Amino acid sequence: MYLWNVNALIEDLRNDAVSQKAQFKYLFLTVLLWTVFSDTYWSQDMAYNKYDVIISFSSIVIIIIELLLFYRINTNGDNKDLIPRYICLSIPVGIRTLVFFIPLFIIGVIGESRLYYENFDDYLNAETYVTTPVLAALITLFGIAFVVYLLKSLKKVAH
Repeated sequence: MYLWNVNALIEDLRNDAVSQKAQFKYLFLTVLLWTVFSDTYWSQDMAYNKYDVIISFSSIVIIIIELLLFYRINTNGDNKDLIPRYICLSIPVGIRTLVFFIPLFIIGVIGESRLYYENFDDYLNAETYVTTPVLAALITLFGIAFVVYLLKSLKKVAH
């Protein structure tokens, strides 16, 4: 199972070398990660505001566009293994996108906390967290970056 090496996974997918067991592992990990990072878990201690609505709406739009483009690229390519490709590519592409975005999230949170609090400790000890414009923008950009990378990886597999 590849968690980082997208190119090796692309080659295995091209050569039909990803077993049903490996596909199941990717599916399981995908569902597990989406469950852990779902809005319900992360927003329990946060006051819901207009930026949360923006994130929810943009997420739905991004996912719809992602699935439609993924289907189109796969169909225009070799038209094989749509679901295994989607599930398998999502894990390493998601991990790599997240690793790239972690510094941006840290910089954004620290920078923006300075606007609302005297020091970062006050931010960390706050009783209620609120989604801010910077956080909403970073989450939306993360979704877009993930989709772009996922679609580029699919093109390499399907063509």
